[in-house]
Amino acid sequence: LDIAEHNGLCSLFEHLINDCGDVWKMCHVAYEVTGMKEMQIESFYKHYDAFYIDNCDIIKKYKAKPFAKIEKCSEQDGIISQNLFRKCSHEISSNVYQDIQDMNDERSILQYLCAALVKIGDSCS
Repeated sequence: LDIAEHNGLCSLFEHLINDCGDVWKMCHVAYEVTGMKEMQIESFYKHYDAFYIDNCDIIKKYKAKPFAKIEKCSEQDGIISQNLFRKCSHEISSNVYQDIQDMNDERSILQYLCAALVKIGDSCS
């Protein structure tokens, strides 16, 4: 990974977390959005080789933040749980995507999306 690619990857993470993550503010309070952004950063960190992303500002800020998280399950159980959540949330979001294709009212779409997020939270957790 050269410097340009590294900078591009860091910029992508920044954009996904900060700009795209702000969309969650439509349906969630600030502390929930912060938690969701932190989970997304953690997911990126676990998915990508730390060597490539450790120097990204967003990763540095995340790693410097004190956490009081206690691991509640083994890594294997965590992976299984994540896969189950991913499957459940994908099924719901795929249905939502199909349903909103015929909708024209932006407010109705937002309400439908927020309801789907609640359904994911209730059904997939």
